[in-house]
Amino acid sequence: MPALDSEDYELQLPFGPPPVLPDVQKQLKEYLLCPDRLPIHDYEHAQQFWPRESNPKSLYHCDVSSSETVLKVLR
Repeated sequence: MPALDSEDYELQLPFGPPPVLPDVQKQLKEYLLCPDRLPIHDYEHAQQFWPRESNPKSLYHCDVSSSETVLKVLR
């Protein structure tokens, strides 16, 4: 039995391999070649606003902790 190389098993499809992901070549080309279409001034979708919840009592609270630095004297 003759040895079969991987070249013997190359699959030749009439229209290429089936698409797994959508082709984005056209979108990429438009994105790179037409910068005037970029939505740089359309900021409504990019900005969010969170209303502030006031809690004045939190201003009086402070955590008491030990000092993070230590001074040692070596003689």
